[in-house]
Amino acid sequence: MNAALRKVCRWATLVLTSALFSLGAAAAPELRIFNSHSFTEIREAAKGRPVVVAFWSTTCAPCAHELGLLARLQQEFPRVKVVLIAADPPELKPKVAQLLRHAATGAAELWQFNEESEDRLRYSVDHAWRGELPRAYFIGTDGTMITRSGVPDEAWSADWFRREAAAPAASVTAPAAAPAPAPTPAS
Repeated sequence: MNAALRKVCRWATLVLTSALFSLGAAAAPELRIFNSHSFTEIREAAKGRPVVVAFWSTTCAPCAHELGLLARLQQEFPRVKVVLIAADPPELKPKVAQLLRHAATGAAELWQFNEESEDRLRYSVDHAWRGELPRAYFIGTDGTMITRSGVPDEAWSADWFRREAAAPAASVTAPAAAPAPAPTPAS
């Protein structure tokens, strides 16, 4: 290879490496803080739209598979909102952020447990939840919620996404105003 071509290749490698490094640095995920009121807030914000709320951890092997599956399904069915919540304590935020940087989480909303007790946070989501991961709540357009724990069933998940993406949007309206009082007869 001649000297000029080597110089161009070195320059191109340097530019590409710098660009990739910049993208990686800029791609740090924004993690919202999950507290004992957050699950209710997430459900309220998604009213009338299908949403999957998935709890995972950096120490859970099947969780990595679920993150990939949910990202693929959300990309295929963008009408379905995906919320990913790391059930890791705040001191593991750098590890959570690093894992999310390398995972293809797509347009998912990202959260992490706050410093409240894990038991209290789990109880605020589901009184029957004892901490098993991964754990996902599939909330349909009509508000129906299905809970799934353990290794995700890809076929079941894909069917649910397909069905909910095709479902008509639920109408979310404000409660009707009280009728005006009837006029009183003049005496």
